[in-house]
Parts: sequence; structure tokens; C-alpha cells
Amino acid sequence: MELEHALKAYAQTEKNLKEANPDLFFNRGTIFEYLERYNEAVCDFETAHKIDPNLGADKKCEGIIAFVARCYNSINQKGKLKTNRLIDMVKSIPQILPGEDSSKTKVVDIAHLQSGENPGLIISAKVVNFLDKSSDVPMCFLLVDFKHNFCVTSIYHMSGSLTEKIRTGSEVLIKNPHLVLVQCSYKGYNYSYQCLKVTDIKDILVNGSSLLEE
Repeated sequence: MELEHALKAYAQTEKNLKEANPDLFFNRGTIFEYLERYNEAVCDFETAHKIDPNLGADKKCEGIIAFVARCYNSINQKGKLKTNRLIDMVKSIPQILPGEDSSKTKVVDIAHLQSGENPGLIISAKVVNFLDKSSDVPMCFLLVDFKHNFCVTSIYHMSGSLTEKIRTGSEVLIKNPHLVLVQCSYKGYNYSYQCLKVTDIKDILVNGSSLLEE
């Protein structure tokens, strides 16, 4: 992966640094942020800020922490949905998909996923709300599945113009779901939550339709 090669190059450059270079830490922090490796991103942005307070790296830290806290609280507060609204939303989430070969694919709830790739499985859920953040990529949403499990999903390689297709209540199917645990610690605060990363736009359907632009 191109970004992983870039991270290795930055690590090697860091070893050979003769004097502090704030741009190295700022740029690497940006890559970590994109990859949702927020602990490492915050660490690099803090280092960049200490070297050069004029870079605005402290604002990057604040933006990350605000987003991570928003995700963490949204999951714990169940999207602030009222009980009746949540019940109505969940009961219409399909658990059986017509046309799918059950010998090759299986619809499961989020609690059945293992960390990492889950080939052959499908998550059937609904969108609770959009999770706004300072960076545009990836696009992030709060989901709830048919067992009332909440998690964040992050969608890469998605045009901003397509966000109108993903609204509160939209049905979402995620094939071969990739589950990660997002963690971030900052100034005594510790956050962690589950996230479904969608790096291949072909693996997600919204209201039965692909997000691929024609």
C-alpha cells in the first residue's frame, strides 16, 4: 500500500534527522489521521506543534479529539434516539437478503464479527446519523444493526456529492466487513470504539444501490 510505504520512509527519515523537522511530523500525522490511527496522529501533531507552534498542528489535535469523542459518545448514547424511534428503525432492518447464496454469504450482527477482515459475511444495518469531522475523508456515519449494536462506519474513496444518498434511516449492507478498534488517548481522556472500514466502495450498498458513480 502506497501510504504504508510512505510511513516507512518517514520512519527512516526520522531516524536520520539531525535537527527537528516539524513538517515531517505534521505530514505523517496527516497520513495517520487518514488511516484512522488517531493515537499516532495526535502524537505526531503534538510533536510538530512543539517544534513549530505556527503550523496549526494543535488545531489538528483538537479536531481529532473532538471527532473521536463524538463517535464514542454517539455509540454510548445510542445516537440519542428515543426508544420508540430506535425500535421502529431496527425492526425493519432485513436479516435475510433475497437472491443471496446462503452457502457463500451470511448476514450477521456486528457482535459476531472478528477484528480485521470478515470474508463471506454481510452486515445489515441502518444509518443513524452523519458524523461530521474536520477532514473530508473518510466519510463517517453511525450505524445500528438488527441486534441494536451501534458502531461507526468509515467509507473511503467516496465522492462528497454522494453523501446525499446516505441519510438517517438508509439501509446499509456491508460485504466482507473489516472491523477495527479505534483508540485514542489525550490529556487523561481515553476513547475506544468499533469501526467498520469500507476501503472498497463496491463492498457497500445503500438502499440496495451501489455508491459507484456512473
